[in-house]
Amino acid sequence: MKGLTPCYYSDSSYTTVYRDYSNSGYVYWNKNANGYRLPTESEWEYAAKGGVNQKSYTYAGSNTIGDVAWYSSNSGSETHPVGTKAANTLGIYDMCGNVREWCGTSYYDYSRDAQTNPNYWTYKYTSSVDIQSGTRI
Repeated sequence: MKGLTPCYYSDSSYTTVYRDYSNSGYVYWNKNANGYRLPTESEWEYAAKGGVNQKSYTYAGSNTIGDVAWYSSNSGSETHPVGTKAANTLGIYDMCGNVREWCGTSYYDYSRDAQTNPNYWTYKYTSSVDIQSGTRI
């Protein structure tokens, strides 16, 4: 991350860079930083749908879940190597099923009006999150 400003901190004043869960039960996201971070829920959803290439699929890349996802009925309750199912229209694998996605924000039921990169925290919450469970605080 040379040259990048860390995004996650263990304190709200952004002085202690978050290193692991033993630092603190909470993680604070400096939204002005340019370092690597988890995608927001809306960024993840945009990528899962195929970004600018999105089609009206029920699942990320297909209308048939078994084509693109490992899930309870076909996984044998095991995770599977990435890329063993079809990719979405951006060429990204495992956007449905296999494991849970980690996002820097939680799901929010946005309006159907056109939006540019909506951010749930902008609407209701401050920027602290329990990163281990993904729970807003």
